[in-house]
Amino acid sequence: MHDFILRLDDYQTYRTTMTRAELMRHALSQALRRVHVGPKKLKLDEETRWQIAGEAVEELRRYGGWKELDEEAPMRPLAKG
Repeated sequence: MHDFILRLDDYQTYRTTMTRAELMRHALSQALRRVHVGPKKLKLDEETRWQIAGEAVEELRRYGGWKELDEEAPMRPLAKG
């Protein structure tokens, strides 16, 4: 469902690259898993959470003028394993 690009960097280790917008969308989608409305947990499926998060990012693009959203997000190296 989610497309991330794998590339081989100078150190011959794999890592995923994401734009800041993709990273924010992922974080918002995960945060929506824990939302409660009153005492009840709001149970949204993954597709709905992803759509809501995408709409939030698009609103930031439209009205926030955040050019940084298209920049590559800083990523820490993957753990060896």
